[in-house]
Amino acid sequence: DGIKGRDSIAVLDGIITIDAGGDGLQSNNDEDAEKGTIAIEGGTLDITAGLDGIQAQTSLLVSGGSITIASGSSGSAGSGKGLKAGVNITIEDGSIEIDTVDDAIHSNDSIVINGGEILVASADDGIHADTSLEINGGYLTVAQSYEGIESTAITINDGSLYLVASDDGINAASGGGGAWGPGASDSSLLINGGCIFVDAGRDCIDVNGQGTMNEGVVILNGSAVGDNPSLDVDGMLEIHGGFLVGVGSTTMVQSPSAASTQYSVLEILPSSQPAGSMIHIESEDGQEILTYVPEKTYQAVVISSPELEDGTTYIVYTGGSSTGKVTDGLYSDGTYTGGTQASSLTITSMVTGESTGMGGFRGGGRSRP
Repeated sequence: DGIKGRDSIAVLDGIITIDAGGDGLQSNNDEDAEKGTIAIEGGTLDITAGLDGIQAQTSLLVSGGSITIASGSSGSAGSGKGLKAGVNITIEDGSIEIDTVDDAIHSNDSIVINGGEILVASADDGIHADTSLEINGGYLTVAQSYEGIESTAITINDGSLYLVASDDGINAASGGGGAWGPGASDSSLLINGGCIFVDAGRDCIDVNGQGTMNEGVVILNGSAVGDNPSLDVDGMLEIHGGFLVGVGSTTMVQSPSAASTQYSVLEILPSSQPAGSMIHIESEDGQEILTYVPEKTYQAVVISSPELEDGTTYIVYTGGSSTGKVTDGLYSDGTYTGGTQASSLTITSMVTGESTGMGGFRGGGRSRP
């Protein structure tokens, strides 16, 4: 191990470089609940570790500084996580960059992220907390992972999240036990704000219990094939505010819950669209609802927006281009031209479209000038 403080380690400032066959920093007092802690308030830490980068028996606090970790390089069967704690990890601020073969950030209980700039790449989960994960701010990028973020209860109040996962992007499952784990239905996802982008090899959002969205912007690029929709919420996803768009395959496609208080549309296009082909939805009088360029092949489109209105007819176009400003494939404040009409639909209920893979609305396919 590089630096070990059995009761605690505290870093206020300085330049610390560690190359360890075991843990980089370790505080391992397991006989006193008030000890076994690590606090990093500043400084520059560059850690290469065969096992965990920073490991606290109880709590781990990062409130500043610059931390770079490469962990799990020893090839042993032991833990090879980046930041690891037995009880709680709290990140208030700082710059954190992690590349690891195990979970990049892992707690056996809870994780709270209030700020900071976090960039992780993991062969396992980007962020995993057995009991609860709360994100209140900061900039989080999971550039590579098996599952992006995972916990029994996930709450996102604010912040910027960019998640890339080969499996699920956001996974709310009891104890990380998966869909069939004990108490799986107790899992939950609550989105109260923030900007969330997910690119997933399977489900973008997978919740084995109840999902609720009250505010925020959510962009979901789901799997192009197989039974892996952008939304997979066992208790359904209730949407009461914010903006959500999800694209993917038609198999097992799911719309938001009819118990929502904001209107949603599930659109099944007449044919599969290639990656990079624009999808555009506007009202009959030309009000833009969605202009988006998915990163993958897609046929199903789910959208929920405060701009959708009961009794209003909307036109769906594919292809074309926009002069608007683009962020993560989503365009705003531009002029759309050159597309082909795919369908026309009228909002008649809280959710327009069906969750069977056979729903949607097909149009005449005329060109838009």
